[in-house]
Amino acid sequence: MLYTLSQAREKVKAHVDGGSCITAKIDEYINDALERLMESERWDSLQVMTRITTCNACFPLPYNVSGVIGASIDGTPANIFNRAYQFMHAGPGDLDLRTRSSSFRDLADMGEYATMFDIPHAYENTVSGATSTVELPDGLKLCAFCTDAADEGSSFKVMGYKASGEIVRDGSVDGEEIMVARWSGGVDGSVPMVISDSVWDGIRLSTNLFGNVTQVVKAETQGYVSLYAVDTDTDRMFFLGKYHPRQTIPQFRRYRITNKEAGVSATTVLALLKLRYVPLVEATDVLPIESMQAVKLMVMSISEENKQNLQGSVALAQLAVNLLSKKEESKQMNMGYPAIIDSDYRTSLGRHMNRNMIL
Repeated sequence: MLYTLSQAREKVKAHVDGGSCITAKIDEYINDALERLMESERWDSLQVMTRITTCNACFPLPYNVSGVIGASIDGTPANIFNRAYQFMHAGPGDLDLRTRSSSFRDLADMGEYATMFDIPHAYENTVSGATSTVELPDGLKLCAFCTDAADEGSSFKVMGYKASGEIVRDGSVDGEEIMVARWSGGVDGSVPMVISDSVWDGIRLSTNLFGNVTQVVKAETQGYVSLYAVDTDTDRMFFLGKYHPRQTIPQFRRYRITNKEAGVSATTVLALLKLRYVPLVEATDVLPIESMQAVKLMVMSISEENKQNLQGSVALAQLAVNLLSKKEESKQMNMGYPAIIDSDYRTSLGRHMNRNMIL
C-alpha cells in the first residue's frame, strides 16, 4: 500500500522530539528515515522497468534513478560493468578510442555528471545540401530556458572548464551565473524571437566559452529549467540537461553501450532501474517505501541516535529493515531468481553446458 507524506506526518510525529508539532522538523525525520531505508536494500518498491531507445553510444538516466540493476539490449540479456571495466588488463580498454570486434553489447557504468549530455567538440552541419564538419576548438557558450514565468530572470551557477583546460571563472569566483530566459509563450523548445540580425541578441548567453560542465548549483524553481550549449555562428543548439524544480545540485548517471557507434542505428535497452532517494516536500508526495511501520521504526531509531542511545538506535533500525525484508518475502513465491536454461542466450547455462545443442 502506498502512503503520502501527509499520512506519514501523522504516524510519526509522536516520535519526533517527544511529539513535535513543527512540520519542517517532522519532514526532516521522515526524509532521513527514507534515505536510510532506501540505501539498505534493493527493495521491490524501488525497482522500476523502462525501455530506452537511443542512437548514441552513451545515455543518461533520469534524475531520480540511481543505477541499472539489470538490462537486455536489443532483446539479449546484457552484462553490467562498473567504472573499473575500462581499466582491467583483460578488459576492452578505452571505449572511446577502441572498437571491439565482438557483436555482444553490454552496459558500462560511466559515473555521475552534472549534465545529461556533454558539450560537443565538433558536429556535422548541412547547408544547402552540403555537409561539413564544424570544429569547436574553443568550446561553446551556454544558455538556459524555463517554461514557468516565475523562473524567468532567475539564475544558477555553472562550473566547468574551458576547452583549453582552464577553470571557468567570473572575476575572482569559479564558475558563471547563467541567467534564465523563458521559452516563447512558455512552450518548451520555442526560442524567443527578436527583431534583430541575430536571434541570440535577445537571449542571455554566458560570457565564457565552456568545454565541459562539472557542476551545476541552482535554487529550487517553480518549473523545469533546461541548459543548452549554443554555436552562435550557425545558430545550432545542443541540449545538455533538463533540471527538475527540486534539483539543487543535479547529478545524472550515465551508461555506455559497448560495441556501438554513435548515430549509426537505434538501440533499445530494456532496463530494470533502482530509484534514487529524492526528498519529499509536498503533503501529497508519495513515500517510495510501502511500509509505514518501517518508516516509523527508523524515525524512532534516529530519535534514539540523537539522544546518544546508539545501541537502542541500531536495534530499532534493524527492526525496520527486518520488517521490510519480511514484507518483500511475502510477495515472492520462491526465494531468488529462477535458473532458466536457454541455449539461445550467450549467458545461459544451456549454451555453455550443452554447446548450444538441444537436451
